[in-house]
Amino acid sequence: MCLLNSLTLPNGIKSLDKEELVALASEVRSKIVDTTSLNGGHLASSLGAVDAIIAMLYSFDFEKDKVIFDVGHQSYAYKILTDRRDSFSTLRQDNGISGFPMVEESKYDSFTSGHAGDSLAAALGYSAARDKFNLSYDVITFIGDASFVNGENLEAIFSQNSKPNNFLIILNDNGMSISKNVNGLSKILSSSEAGTKAGDFNGADLMRDLGITYYGIYDGHDIGALIDAFDQYKKNPVASLIHIKTVKGKGYLPAETAAEYYHGVSKDFVANTSEFSAHVGEIICDKIAHNDNVIAVVAGMEHGTGTEVVHNRYPDNFVDVGISEDFAVTYAAGLALGGLRPIVCIYSTFLQRAYDQIVTNVCAQNLPVIFMIDRAGVTGGDGVTHQGVFDTAYLSHVPNMTVLSPKDVKELDDMLNFALTLNGPVAIRYPNGSIRSFNVHTQISSSALWEIQKDGPGKCILAFGARALQVALEAAKDTDSAVINARACKPIDEAMLSRYLDRDIITIEDGCRIGGFGSIIALALAERKYSRQIKVLGISDNFVKHGSQSKQFANSGLTADGLRKLL
Repeated sequence: MCLLNSLTLPNGIKSLDKEELVALASEVRSKIVDTTSLNGGHLASSLGAVDAIIAMLYSFDFEKDKVIFDVGHQSYAYKILTDRRDSFSTLRQDNGISGFPMVEESKYDSFTSGHAGDSLAAALGYSAARDKFNLSYDVITFIGDASFVNGENLEAIFSQNSKPNNFLIILNDNGMSISKNVNGLSKILSSSEAGTKAGDFNGADLMRDLGITYYGIYDGHDIGALIDAFDQYKKNPVASLIHIKTVKGKGYLPAETAAEYYHGVSKDFVANTSEFSAHVGEIICDKIAHNDNVIAVVAGMEHGTGTEVVHNRYPDNFVDVGISEDFAVTYAAGLALGGLRPIVCIYSTFLQRAYDQIVTNVCAQNLPVIFMIDRAGVTGGDGVTHQGVFDTAYLSHVPNMTVLSPKDVKELDDMLNFALTLNGPVAIRYPNGSIRSFNVHTQISSSALWEIQKDGPGKCILAFGARALQVALEAAKDTDSAVINARACKPIDEAMLSRYLDRDIITIEDGCRIGGFGSIIALALAERKYSRQIKVLGISDNFVKHGSQSKQFANSGLTADGLRKLL
């Protein structure tokens, strides 16, 4: 990698000729592949964006210009070619660099962007601030086609029919989010080509009506052509969209041919899987087999949520709405009002974007929508935007919502059966990664919400969630403490809680300490004028940074050794 290592970055890129730029792209891809094989990360999405990022760095000056990535998992080449070439080997590691752009990490990162859909609004805000202060710089959004149709982006682009100058959208069109795109707008944009005859409705017409000049479609792997396109924009820097076609996983054949698998991988390119999501699809298929009214709804995350088997086996009972979580939730509300039984399968951190719809469209109408919440709790290397630690708090305070968390796959199946008997909204949250199976299983019901995993006359540990229960049992081993699988956060098991009011109580959860399960228990105990000691353990009041899950737990004191000291 002599070329990459010899450059003074980022401005040294501007001294390269076209052949050298192509060679640089190859070296950057090799560095991404090598690092991701060791650390895991977002491989396919970053490989597809390498050439366009090089062309962008060649054409613009990011000592002053701003770029916002939507989604940030495309940004590995940008990190390498700005100021993180030498630290890129620490990607996603404890105390290393993030897998997403982070304003606190680098002066070249203009916006912390881990979620889809926020780039256009942020870029328009940047542009308004720039113009208010009479400053001179370009504001660029590097946006994936699947993100383009997210609700917030559509609100931003349709909010006004005039746009600021020196405002550029680079539309990275690879036909994918994590799974294949299914939305209509992506088809309109993908059919827009230079030379379309006048009068035809296409993406260029749509952009012009919104105050945006359209350029496209360009080969997103032709660095020279992309530089020419950027030069064309710079000659007349009115608000513009440059539409590029790319191949997700470009330059690494396995990722090109299996982009979904290689979207996010662990060390040695093992696909990111979890004990729960690996079984969710089969569990839902079983429910559909017994009840054709069950409908699985996902938001661009078929592969990530483990529901591809539902799509393949029961296509009429499966709906993918793309990266539009708020739409997914309200769509599910409509399904429920129409007499169907929707199951919304979604990551915890992404469900945050549909909070208003959960409150007003589902819970206020007390609709039987089931939320299967994947990646609940700390998630490891994905950084502050992808930790699922808030769902217990933001769901349990909403009236009519039932909030559950299974200890293992068998209990997940049991919980879904239970949820289907209820006539209101239910959230079932479960973590990623490998989870052990437990020996004690009692069927969950309205009269048996919690279960005793270990009894004894000592202190009582109430554990909410699979990983919390594992820590509790390990800590309580060889002690006289009781351990309760408090698998229902809302409602709580009033009868079982009352059995343990004569001793100190400790709660532990894989979620935020403030407003979570422990807070609910503390309130319930206060109402009972509880006179013993209660200790609440959970994720501390900080955003959880990327790193190993064990380190993330340890940072909040959620370890067996730490808990054992309290017994």
